[in-house]
Amino acid sequence: MVAFVAGILLASVAEMWVWCVCGGVCFLVAAISLLLRGPISWLYVGFSVLFFGAVLARLHEPQSIVAQGVRLPLEVVLEDHPVWRGGRAMHSDGRIVSERGRGEKLLVAFDTMYRFGLGDRVRFTGYVNPIDSLSSSYARLMRARGFTGRTYISRFSNPSVSSDRGRFFFKRLQASATQRLDRVHLSSDERAVAAAMTVGARREISRELRTAYSRTGTAHLLAVSGLHVGIIFLIINGLLYLLPLFRGGRLLKNFMAVVAIWVYAALSGMSPSVLRAAAMFTGAQLAVALSVTRSPVNILCGTAVVLLALRPGLVFDIGFQLSMLAVAGIMCWFPTLYRFVTSRWRALNVLWSTIIIGAVASLATMPLVSHTFGVISPLGVLLNPIVMLTAWAIVGFSAFWIALPIPLLEPVFRWLIGLPAWLQNTVIQSVSRVPGVAIEYTLPFWGTVGVYAIFTGFTIWLLSRQKSVMC
Repeated sequence: MVAFVAGILLASVAEMWVWCVCGGVCFLVAAISLLLRGPISWLYVGFSVLFFGAVLARLHEPQSIVAQGVRLPLEVVLEDHPVWRGGRAMHSDGRIVSERGRGEKLLVAFDTMYRFGLGDRVRFTGYVNPIDSLSSSYARLMRARGFTGRTYISRFSNPSVSSDRGRFFFKRLQASATQRLDRVHLSSDERAVAAAMTVGARREISRELRTAYSRTGTAHLLAVSGLHVGIIFLIINGLLYLLPLFRGGRLLKNFMAVVAIWVYAALSGMSPSVLRAAAMFTGAQLAVALSVTRSPVNILCGTAVVLLALRPGLVFDIGFQLSMLAVAGIMCWFPTLYRFVTSRWRALNVLWSTIIIGAVASLATMPLVSHTFGVISPLGVLLNPIVMLTAWAIVGFSAFWIALPIPLLEPVFRWLIGLPAWLQNTVIQSVSRVPGVAIEYTLPFWGTVGVYAIFTGFTIWLLSRQKSVMC
């Protein structure tokens, strides 16, 4: 994985043809060296993987074909639900319709006087402009996510619209799941948080509530990611705990768990963060099925390589980086820390495991959050373990209601979902008002590297300690 990531990073500063030639040569040398034994063969393999990553990164780099800064007729399909972020514009993702296959991906904004929706095909006359200055981190992030430009549809663009909504099955499935949550009749903030945490529908979250989550370092709760898929993963395995006692039950259990993970991913709209998490926990489930428990880090690294092979630009995506760091922290630090507090009482063990998972995930991502967003939330390390308990209840009961929306149980689920959502919002909003809860500090690049070098050394020591205890 390290060699593959290094190749992607090198491709961002090197010419394509050089890496193609070098990659092909090293690949052939590595193939020959596999017949030999010794460290030199692995060195060749490492270089071949490095150059292979560089070639893939160049091949997947988004290219801008449509002329930018020139007024011209355009046809764009909206690929996401429009969101209002203040002002007089709605925002969505769109893709230029092209006869040569998938067109360029654009950031689309349009005047609030229009009621465009997911799947609408809009024809208009306008401009495609650069996302931002090429040196900005925002532009790099958007290009890593496949965007090549932005456009704005105003009343002077003379837009016409036709519907093409049948293509977006997963987005419509997400909307259907959100509508099922509406039947519980929660308050606006409770419903917004439940929908965001369970199916990734964040459009209804108020700006005040979003700010409170951001200041307290708990904004990750509002975006479906590895945490939420992990909750579903553990719940499903817990519900199917006794199934292996029956003949063929072990195989059926693992099959049902994998299906449940991907059904949940589909309900969440198949966003990139959900796909990453679903792929990772599918690997974890397969490892459980094969009784492979000694190297969970290999599962994470293998998942990362597969995802980066499909989309090399993810290595520059802050969401991908935070997700991988959080999961790596949990996989590497949780087992040893949990061993210190385990007891004979199962309920207490579940409580301690939840608290430790929240703490190590926050600690593992804090340096990168400071470097990228310029803010540190010291109370987030203490607050995250607490809200992890409410997150379990919100995601678990909401997912159960979406799967089985039984009308007679509506009052029960209104309490089971509404109470933890209200409690979580109340705690986070109260803590966000505490002076000094959010410290504005940007950790420099080399400082961030140094902190993660210390984390890596600590992790190596911890893993070696685990092996010595096992022996």
